[in-house]
Amino acid sequence: MSFAAMAAWQAWLVIGVVVAAAAGLFLLKLKPPQISIPSLTLWARVLDEKRDRTLWERIRKAVSLAIAILITLALALAILRPLRTPPSVANALGAPRTPDQGRRTSIVIDSSWSMLAETSSGQTRWDKAIARARSIASGAGGEEVVLSTTADGVVEGPTQDVALIEAALDRISPSGGADAAWPRVEGARVTHFLTDGAIARALEPDVLVESVFDAAPNVAITAFDVRPGVTLDSAGQAFLDVANYSPAAQDVRITIARGNASVLDVKVTLAPGAAVQRIVPMTRGGDARLRAHVSATQNALVIDDDAVAFVPGAQQIAVVIVSDKPESFGPLLSQDPAVHATFISPAKYVPGPEDVAIFDRNLPAAPSRAPALFIAPPKAPPVKTKSGSIAGAPGFLANVDMASMNFETVHSYSTEDLVPVAFSETHEPLVFAHEEGEQRFVLFAFGVNDSKLMFAPGFPSLIASTIDWLAHPIAGGVRHPGPASFSGALASLTGPDGKAVPVTQVGSMSVASLARPGFYQATSGNATSVIAVNAGDPEISDLEHTRLAAAARTDAGASASSGRPWWLLALGGALALLAAEWWTWQRRVTV
Repeated sequence: MSFAAMAAWQAWLVIGVVVAAAAGLFLLKLKPPQISIPSLTLWARVLDEKRDRTLWERIRKAVSLAIAILITLALALAILRPLRTPPSVANALGAPRTPDQGRRTSIVIDSSWSMLAETSSGQTRWDKAIARARSIASGAGGEEVVLSTTADGVVEGPTQDVALIEAALDRISPSGGADAAWPRVEGARVTHFLTDGAIARALEPDVLVESVFDAAPNVAITAFDVRPGVTLDSAGQAFLDVANYSPAAQDVRITIARGNASVLDVKVTLAPGAAVQRIVPMTRGGDARLRAHVSATQNALVIDDDAVAFVPGAQQIAVVIVSDKPESFGPLLSQDPAVHATFISPAKYVPGPEDVAIFDRNLPAAPSRAPALFIAPPKAPPVKTKSGSIAGAPGFLANVDMASMNFETVHSYSTEDLVPVAFSETHEPLVFAHEEGEQRFVLFAFGVNDSKLMFAPGFPSLIASTIDWLAHPIAGGVRHPGPASFSGALASLTGPDGKAVPVTQVGSMSVASLARPGFYQATSGNATSVIAVNAGDPEISDLEHTRLAAAARTDAGASASSGRPWWLLALGGALALLAAEWWTWQRRVTV
């Protein structure tokens, strides 16, 4: 048994002292008052009378003593708040300490989305874990408590203030984070890991795993994304995968909406463990945001019922070409349906709402506000800060065959502020890139007409990839919730709720936490990208199975009920005994 108010040995000492004090005060003989009377004759006859005492008269003093001790003991227990510790926990707590172990209790709660699954009792797995965590914190017996989750790391502690742990338990919630590092706590005497076992984790041998797993039926969207189109008039194909993780067949309704328009609404019957796929063609134009939803009768997890995807080629990229010879780019850009090209001479150029600006052999009077492509400019464009950098070769060069191009004339530029990302066979810089939160551009050290690049097989791909990289700082595709890294510097990141998400710059990478599913909006160098984040995954959504071995885990639900504080019962018992003693004393039943 452990106690919330203090260490166990201190609590037992207090109990012994108060019980001894109660017994001593009860047995303490008080000096009776002296009264003067005129004669002892009457009292002598009363005192000399012999009569047999009943059994109750012989034991009622002992009963009153026992009641007094019980009242005192109950009040002491109500203050000390005892908890019955499960055997497995007691074994861990009673294990011999090594010299580096301190008096700390570490509580780690699994933050996987599957913890939101509703169990047969009506609670979620997360609710069961929180209840068990409260019991552990209350029963720490004066030790420091550290509260952590697998997604956020340490969220509170080390502290002996149980109220701080209680407040932290009220504010935390699951947020994915399957790839987050395991939170380590120095000096922890025991580490309680409360989990449903949806995700396999490498744990130290001294970690006490307590399961909140309870099998539950579920229907989930396990995959939703947009595949690139194979024709010029196609923006791609939406791919949807829905699975039935339940022991019985279910009727499932599947819907996909593009903006406010419905593009799919079907009902299917899925056998136990079966999955169904749907492919929906996407045309160019219209809303680029897709939302999918599934519904079924037996469905314990809500967060994987919805998924989002972004159609990258649905909306055209507005490109302004500032050139004295626009005919060089006309045939090239007019064939790309994803680009809306506007041509203008350098003397008439005024910055506007364009997504990308291309400057052919010229520089604007002021730094371009839009992401820009500079082609053989007379000098290097000015940079706002020298902190802008590129992590290795940027994405727009990944699928470009630079060897297919013949560069007859290559201009020279200072590399003090610019980062070269592509070189010729003679190691001359061909392509430079600059990326920071408020400025983003690419510089070609060659002219289009100088090297006759229009006839090179790889040049159209180079132009298209460069424009797409400038207009969309973040690569497309669906991500899972949790910690995420992005190449380059993000100026801002907005979550699905419209609130700003903190972004940390680590070298040439930006790091942020995608804590909730939905659409995120990332801004870098005045370019905006939409990031789709979904929680559905076969590892998370299959609520019928767990990765925890039955022999290697305890049941946190049972532990929570067996370890629930019962000091309120002790207080109620003390009050009941006190009322009974007062009532019987008034009627001279007890002493």
